[in-house]
This record gives sequence, C-alpha cells and structure tokens, in this order.
Amino acid sequence: RDPDGLVRAWSLDALVRLGATEGIDFLQYVADADPRVRHAALEGSAAQPSPGAPEAGGVVVLHGMEDAVWSLRVRAAELSPHVPDRRLLEALVGRLEDERLRIRLAAHDALVRMTGIPFDPHPAIWRDWLEGDGKTFDPREKGGEPEAPPTRGMHRGSRTVARPRFLDLPLASEHLAFVLDCSGSMARRLPDGRRRWDQVVEALNGALARLGAARVNVITFADEAEALFPAARRLTKPLRRRIAQLLAGLQPAGETALYDGIAAALADPSVDTVVVLSDGAPSAGQFFTKTALLGAVGRLNRFRRARIDVIQVAADGIARRWRDALARISRESGGTCLRR
Repeated sequence: RDPDGLVRAWSLDALVRLGATEGIDFLQYVADADPRVRHAALEGSAAQPSPGAPEAGGVVVLHGMEDAVWSLRVRAAELSPHVPDRRLLEALVGRLEDERLRIRLAAHDALVRMTGIPFDPHPAIWRDWLEGDGKTFDPREKGGEPEAPPTRGMHRGSRTVARPRFLDLPLASEHLAFVLDCSGSMARRLPDGRRRWDQVVEALNGALARLGAARVNVITFADEAEALFPAARRLTKPLRRRIAQLLAGLQPAGETALYDGIAAALADPSVDTVVVLSDGAPSAGQFFTKTALLGAVGRLNRFRRARIDVIQVAADGIARRWRDALARISRESGGTCLRR
C-alpha cells in the first residue's frame, strides 16, 4: 500500500520469493498505475498461480500483452509458455503484429514453445492453424517445462529472414542503443594496422546501413559516458552520415566507465535493446567491483526489461575475475554475449 510504486513493486517481488503470496490478488496489482508494480504482479502470478483460481495467471498475462508499456508486453509474451492457457495463443498471434520487433520475436518464440510447431512468424499462418487443427489444441496436454523452439541455432523469430548484424551479433530490435568502449585500450593496433576503434566504427556504420528506419542512439564511454543524442532517433541517411562523422572524430583515450555507459542507455525508456562493446573492466565511473556492478545493473534493469547484448573483445587481456562480468549482465537480461 506504500504510495511509492517502486516500494510496492519490490514488496511483491519479496513476497513471491518468500512464497508468501496466499491471499494476494495479482489482478488488482496488474491494474496498478505504476508499470513497475504491474510488472511484478505479472511475474508473480506466472511464478505462483493461485490454487483456487488456476485461470488467474492466464488473465494476468493477457492483461500484460495489452499493456501500453512495451516491457510489459514483451514479458507477458516470454511468460506465456509457463502459463498453459489456450486463450494466450490468440493473444500471441496478435502480438506478431506488434509495432516492436522484439515483441514480435518473443511472441513467435512463445507460440513455437507452446505448440511445438515451427511456423514462421506470419500471423495469417498461425490464424489459419488456430481456426483449423488448432481448434482442439490444449497447451495443458504438453505438460512439464516448455520445450525450446525447434529453431534454436537460427535467428530467433524467423527461420527465413536474417537480421542485420553488428560484427557477428544479430540485432533483434529496431529500438537500440549501442554502448561503445572508447577508452585508451581501444587505440591498440590490430594485425592489419588499424586501431580497434577503427574496426568498431566501420562495423557499426555497416550495421546502421542495414537497420533501415530503426530508432538508434550511440553512447561512448571512457572517463565518463556521453550519448550522441538525448534519445534514440529514427535512422535516415543524413543521420547515418552524422553518426559516422562524430565517431570518426573521436580519439580513444582514458579509463573505462562501463556502468555509466550502460546506465545512459537504459535512461531512454524507448530503448528495448542495449548492445555493449568493451575490451576492459571498469576503471572509472560509479562502480569498481564486480558485485557492485552486477547488482547496480540488475536493479536498474529489473523493471526496464531491456535486453543487453554484449560483444567482449580481447577478453584475455583483462583480470580473470572480470572475464565473466559482461557475460553475466547479458545472460541475466536474456541477451547474448559474444567474444571476439
């Protein structure tokens, strides 16, 4: 009942972890004015459905899939395979037409997990199935944990369409922030004579050219973090040229304010995917220990639900205790970590 929505959200989280949810009406909290509370209620209901009302979890997830806040819609899609409710199938097919690519991919993954059918993410195909053979399909008959999609190893969300890539990383969003290490270590030379930074800028320019009209921001970090724009902007040819010019004019120098770069990206509520590239451990900014860094990023992203993808370059050059830090940040957000 606290007037602060964050306190209400953390309280629901704590009660779920304690297994003390008897008597809690998650439907009441999924209508809360604060999206963080709605998020906690959504996850809590899916994790601990009410024995007296087994259908309540499905109702809560349905609410989540219609939420105005994108992070609630994507989380509802992700949780659907854990709530065996047939009503969710139609809602997930509807989310295949969501304005956000990340939600469309999550809805497709959920449909494949729930049905075991590896259709491509085309709404018409899934609707035809629902009106035909799918009329008698009951998700409860599958039993156990939802299986991984048969498309594992291919790009999530489609078996036929390859997404743009940044270096080797598929870009599974159209609302991105690229967080790039511009510290002194990025000035080191590669075997071909180029600096690491030059390679990164070239790869980013190529990725932006293939991202169409996505919304993008770029944050660089060294002694401190600096965003090229106040918020993500729709890509145009002039904007791509401006980004290329700004990045080409930067000279790698200074320390590594890793947390500050990630925090700057997460400050934009429109961004649903953060791509971090770094070759070092934090040596500037707010946090210098791994425990503090991981805890701070986790708290910051708890109700944001941004996916954090990582490209870790030259990982062997940093202290052993730091080598898994970026991988853990990525894994805990549902992202991917690549090492180059």
